[in-house]
Amino acid sequence: MSEINSSLEDRLQTELSDVNIKRKVIAILLQDAPEQVAGAFVVASALLKESLNLLHEVTDRLQQEIEFSDKYQYIFKLTEHHTKRGQKILNGAKVGHEELYGTPAEKEAKKLKIQNECKNIAILNPSWNLTAIRQQAAENLGDGYGFKTVTRATPDLKTLLNK
Repeated sequence: MSEINSSLEDRLQTELSDVNIKRKVIAILLQDAPEQVAGAFVVASALLKESLNLLHEVTDRLQQEIEFSDKYQYIFKLTEHHTKRGQKILNGAKVGHEELYGTPAEKEAKKLKIQNECKNIAILNPSWNLTAIRQQAAENLGDGYGFKTVTRATPDLKTLLNK
C-alpha cells in the first residue's frame, strides 16, 4: 500500500513540477516579449470561443436528433397495429394470387408447356403462320389455355423453333 502511495506522490510531484515549469516559461516570455504573448493569448482565446460555439452547435443538433427519434418512436407506436394489419392483407393477397394463378415456378412450367405445344405444331405444319399455330395450341391444351394466354407465352416463330 505504501508503494502505491509513494508512486502517486511521485507522480503528483512530477505534475506539479511540470506546471511550475510552464508558469516560469510564461513569466519569462511575458518579460521578454509581452506583445507577442498577448497576441498569442488573443488568438488562443478566439480559437477557444470558436471551439465552444461549434460544441454548442453539435450538442444542439444531437438534441434535435434525440427529439426526432423520440417523435418517430411515438409515431411508430401509434401506427404499429395499422402496419401489421396492412402486412397481413398483403400476405393474404399474395397467397390468394398464388392459389388462383399459381406460384412463379408453376407459371414457368405452364409457359414451357405452351411453348412446347406450339413448337410441336409448328414442326408438324411448317406452312402455318404463328397465329394459326397459337389457335391450334389453345384448342389442343384445353381449359385454362385460351388464345391470349398462348399468345403471351409464345415469342415469335423463329425464337420458338430455336428452343
